[in-house]
Amino acid sequence: MAYFLLCLVAVILENQTDKVKGIQVDVCDVDDYLSCTGCKTANRTSGFSCFTEPKDGCCRVLLFDLSGNSIAEGEGLIFTLEYDVSEEAPAEECRDINLKNINVNFN
Repeated sequence: MAYFLLCLVAVILENQTDKVKGIQVDVCDVDDYLSCTGCKTANRTSGFSCFTEPKDGCCRVLLFDLSGNSIAEGEGLIFTLEYDVSEEAPAEECRDINLKNINVNFN
């Protein structure tokens, strides 16, 4: 019987002067034990939409606001990724996460 454990990955952004309108990023775990199941916005990105899709062994995240709003300036959490962890993953070990194909849209 297969089972999965839900885990979260928090993503932060520091944008003291830049007005960021949206982000696309591929979040990958180096051993491919994680599969993304969704994402949630944070206080700084309230009103934004956050979508995920599998892409080349990674989780592609799209964070945007159709009304043209920018991410609040400052530093801190902008979204969390929700993952399932496969049963083949080593128990009680941290996973290495890499970011690839980062695209940031500025106002």
